[in-house]
Amino acid sequence: LTSAIDAAERRDVAVLDLPGAYLFADMDEVVHMVLRGELAELMVQTAPEVYRKYVAYGRNGEAVLYVTLQKALYGCLKSALLFYRKLVGDMKEIGFELN
Repeated sequence: LTSAIDAAERRDVAVLDLPGAYLFADMDEVVHMVLRGELAELMVQTAPEVYRKYVAYGRNGEAVLYVTLQKALYGCLKSALLFYRKLVGDMKEIGFELN
């Protein structure tokens, strides 16, 4: 439907993919996430001086790490909105207008 409108109004349209796009948007509220098992251990391997002291182990020996998100993340309901707001703000800043 939008393609038909664009064609009828003779609009120029471009489509692109921004890999990791949501990671450009900051979270605007506190969101905690739990990482378990291998993922928690990978975080420790990545930065042991940061994460090692926060890892706990469950009864089954599985590593558990609680983190607070600073950036929007795929899977969070609000991430698309946060990225949209950032994109629109950045585009307006360089002279684009919403239509």
